[in-house]
Amino acid sequence: MPKRLSGLPLPRSSSIATVLAAVMSAGAEAPANTHFQNTWERTDKPVADAVVSRTWMWGPEAFTGPLTEPYSSSPGGQRTVQYYDKSRMEISHPNADPASVWYVTNGLLVMEMMTGYLQTGDEIGTQYDPAEINVAGDADDATGPTYATFGSVREEFALDDGATVTFRIDREGNLTNQPSLADFGVTAAQYVEATDHQVASPFWEFMNAVGTVYEGSSFVEAPLFQNPYYATGLPVTEAYWASVKIGGEYADVLVQCFERRCLTYNPANAPEWRVEAGNVGRHYYHWRYEVVEAGGETPEPTASATDEPSPTATASPTSEPTQTATAEPSATATIPNAGQVQAALEASANELVSCLSNLFTPDTLLALVAGETDAISNAIDACLSNSLPSALADALSPLVDRGVVCASEAMADLSIDDLYILANGTPDQQQALIEEIASETIDCLIDGL
Repeated sequence: MPKRLSGLPLPRSSSIATVLAAVMSAGAEAPANTHFQNTWERTDKPVADAVVSRTWMWGPEAFTGPLTEPYSSSPGGQRTVQYYDKSRMEISHPNADPASVWYVTNGLLVMEMMTGYLQTGDEIGTQYDPAEINVAGDADDATGPTYATFGSVREEFALDDGATVTFRIDREGNLTNQPSLADFGVTAAQYVEATDHQVASPFWEFMNAVGTVYEGSSFVEAPLFQNPYYATGLPVTEAYWASVKIGGEYADVLVQCFERRCLTYNPANAPEWRVEAGNVGRHYYHWRYEVVEAGGETPEPTASATDEPSPTATASPTSEPTQTATAEPSATATIPNAGQVQAALEASANELVSCLSNLFTPDTLLALVAGETDAISNAIDACLSNSLPSALADALSPLVDRGVVCASEAMADLSIDDLYILANGTPDQQQALIEEIASETIDCLIDGL
């Protein structure tokens, strides 16, 4: 399994309920209408059904239901959209020819995040700050390039046809030529006059690839994209190498941003996974609905009331999911004989982590985020009971309460991708994450004494 390149910080405060709801419902959200269904199936049904191994172009499922967003150029000033990991599907002109490849489009999300210009019509929009969200890599990577970074290099010169790609970019947008990167053999493969940028060779090959797609009711071999630029849009930057943190380790990854997608090329991955589409849909949804603050009200989506796009339908605003109020465990209760308790926990730290790793489950940890503490409290109680000497039994109850707080804090530090793994990942992925949460919980418990 290749290391994934996308990460997104988990919003704090009440928005955690919204994010958790989206993550936990990710496996249940069906395409909003038959047009979205057909678009998703063409490239991603072969991946979902394990007929082929390659990057998702949309994602396993949508992570929102159908939404209606303001768009002045659409009938009634609204359009139907739906968010997937990799992008957003939209129908801006429902009266157009539904047989056209462009009837369902994926938004210019990368351009909006790079420039901060949130488009609300073909010719109008609202200016916000560009997105300081990592284009690729771990959410806690403090040095990798962001969408704002790539926005700052949009006007950089294009390489000559066939030139080797050897420029490296850092988070501040500084470009340096590193000749040793020529060893990867990446070249400028296709010049696009409209934007004055080259498409790097791995990406141009991918955009023109022939592979297994789903058409009608069967899997066939055909071009992945009916138009090479359908999924990505035109290139709006050159391709640059970046030092990107993936799974805690840094690697040289090629990144290029297009109008609609950012693509990455990781030479260390298996061939079928070297080119991947970034999680632009999740990044944009977070930026638009959790981050954007530019002196005005953050735009809010409204739930779509119809299955098929309607030129006259107007949706009623719906309120954000709210977190159920629950009593927060006390983090300040006095721990009797704190010094002795700390020594006992330090002596059995490895055993405690192992115990919690066995008792924590994806369901109980996700429930903890929603404020349900009983299962986690019982697990911590069981593990601590086996580690504390009987002489320190008076410390057990307040220690369990503090342990629940520590577990909650560990969950709050997770990225959306991590939450998605807890909800939908493989057993191995889930267990590795559970072990990390258990370790952070015990470290927090010991450090707080």
